[in-house]
Amino acid sequence: MALGAEELRGSSYRDDRNTFVDELYQARGQAMHSVCLAASCSAALAHGVHVETSGITVFEGSPYNPADPTNQSFTLRGSVSLGGPADIIFAPQSGEVSAPAQITVADAFNHASVVSVASDGQITWTH
Repeated sequence: MALGAEELRGSSYRDDRNTFVDELYQARGQAMHSVCLAASCSAALAHGVHVETSGITVFEGSPYNPADPTNQSFTLRGSVSLGGPADIIFAPQSGEVSAPAQITVADAFNHASVVSVASDGQITWTH
């Protein structure tokens, strides 16, 4: 069965949303389990996701440092619209965030999903 253009566009948008959600879970898990990526770590660090309109960066420590060599960046094909802080930072061990966030991942074809991070660190999204 061949896929039409609408299915392919929807697939691209879902890939972006899934990448974003996966990386939020990764950052939260690393914070909760005191993962330390830098060679000089001596204590548990916060982990987070920095959000820009064209991509995201998973980072360690707080605040976000764009020059940190442990950062992992991902380019999204669609766009990201913020409703909250540009940096979603999960606290060490608890995984809580200081400011809840709502981020919309969308494409040019009116596909959109709202990804929410509650103050307790819970991550939810719409389809």
